[in-house]
Amino acid sequence: MMAGDHTSGRISPLAALRRGTGGARVAGRVGLRPEQSADVPFRNRRVVVLGAAIVAMIVAAALMWFALGALPEVGNSLPIERVVFVSATNTTLTEVDDEALKRVANALTTSGASMLQLDLVGLASIVKQVQWVRKATVRRQFPSTIVVVIEEHKPVARWVADATDDSQTIETSTLVNSFGDVFTATIADERRDQLPKLAGPEGSSFEVLTRYAALQAPLATIGRSPRSIVMTPRRAWQVKLDNGVVLELGRADVDERMARFIHSYPGLAALQVADAVVDLRYQSGLTIRHVNALAAGGKLTKPAPARKPAA
Repeated sequence: MMAGDHTSGRISPLAALRRGTGGARVAGRVGLRPEQSADVPFRNRRVVVLGAAIVAMIVAAALMWFALGALPEVGNSLPIERVVFVSATNTTLTEVDDEALKRVANALTTSGASMLQLDLVGLASIVKQVQWVRKATVRRQFPSTIVVVIEEHKPVARWVADATDDSQTIETSTLVNSFGDVFTATIADERRDQLPKLAGPEGSSFEVLTRYAALQAPLATIGRSPRSIVMTPRRAWQVKLDNGVVLELGRADVDERMARFIHSYPGLAALQVADAVVDLRYQSGLTIRHVNALAAGGKLTKPAPARKPAA
């Protein structure tokens, strides 16, 4: 039979398959060209990956369902055992009442409160009601600690809603912090009296504090500092210096009028008398009156001709 094959010069299909390459056999078997057959394993891999992703999603959904069902039991097994109060500025808390913070901590650790079920925003709101607390943020520190970060008020002045009332007591002291916020806190009389006094209409504390800060540097050039700054209901400015001199600056051109006073101060002894009231509400010049002299029947002193006071 083999001899017959050789003489005929023909090759049987079986022999052709045996002589061909492995790739050619596959191509001939599935009826595809060699370059097309390479796509088959790639498509199979995509099907496997897609199937694995679907299975993973089903497993994740099952785990989430189980976790949500078990969450109340897990939460109850994580009670709050410790509450820590720290300063937002990495310093020691010096103003906040320690006893008030201890009461907050005891309420959390003795009530069976849960780490997972605790309302962090609500707790921060409660802590903020403690005197001297400006801001409070709360975070969990597992397994059993609550950390409360506190920013304290830093008083820079006392605030008097009524500029004519200087009779605040230790129980009703209203202060201004470095951000211009008004807050109420207990403070010793001696410490409160060392703070400058600011006053103005409701909602004007930041503007008054800004004016106070702006006057410090110019007045320092003549050795003086502001001790009291008042914005009247008409938004006019009155400044009392550390030596008792009172300046009436009006509503407009405040910086220019202050510069005029500073320029005149060294050469006029009358400006340096403790009971002097200096009216600078003029386009040029100023007037000086002495409260004690007027009370005794004295006359107004006018060192320079001046026009009618402006605003």
